[in-house]
Amino acid sequence: MFRWAVFVCLIVAVAASPFSDEIAFDIVDTPLAGVDVPFTNCDASGATAFPNVTVTSDVYPFVRGKALNLSVGGELSRAITGGSLYIEAKWNGIAAVKTTTNLCTYSRTFKCPIGPGKAYLTVEHTISFLSPPGKYDVKLQGTDQDNKPVVCVTVSFKL
Repeated sequence: MFRWAVFVCLIVAVAASPFSDEIAFDIVDTPLAGVDVPFTNCDASGATAFPNVTVTSDVYPFVRGKALNLSVGGELSRAITGGSLYIEAKWNGIAAVKTTTNLCTYSRTFKCPIGPGKAYLTVEHTISFLSPPGKYDVKLQGTDQDNKPVVCVTVSFKL
């Protein structure tokens, strides 16, 4: 049901992914123009490959049935040649999705290695009309080939 949306997260798109089947994404070297999306950096060590990660979207707040483009990334401090991405989505505090996927082989278009340098995961997604109202918390936690943190963000929003 999930299509891995990225090694880094593009979190809001992934946040919505429990409620639809398709997520289209790409890696680019510039962020999307749009509004900043509030998020929490869930890596307390500060040692992620994206030390100054940003999250932006062309639509915020998110709306059921409306297409959105989301961008997550920044200046990648080291090359990523492998790793994994853990995705957890909660609805009103109840875990709806927990999955771990290979960072480099999930997508047909995104392949390792990537970086160092500017890298932004951009995601196109439509949040399903069937998504129930409530509070959503979506966490994306990526690790590299050496199990070092790449990114860890949590986006919380209400529908």
